[in-house]
Amino acid sequence: MRAYLSFLLPVTTMMFLLPSAPHARADFCWKYAKTAVQQQKANIDRRCGFSGARWHLDRGRHRLWCNFVSRRTANRETRIRARMLRGCPRVVIAMLMTW
Repeated sequence: MRAYLSFLLPVTTMMFLLPSAPHARADFCWKYAKTAVQQQKANIDRRCGFSGARWHLDRGRHRLWCNFVSRRTANRETRIRARMLRGCPRVVIAMLMTW
């Protein structure tokens, strides 16, 4: 009986831990896609003109891509977009109109 219980405990624990992994990945990719779309909106609003595969408003496409790459790769893309946006000047139309 003890041998059975010592086997059952790790198996039961794994059953509860495994289902959370896909949910954690889905949450990560949902947040990644949300951030990517926000960054693209900033690209448009600031008139930076960035384009290409990392610059679009399709949240589903960002999320799908995220599901097929490592977290490290997805985080790197977020950092690259953020760096590019930092290098793009903010255009404030109201200030330009007062000149």
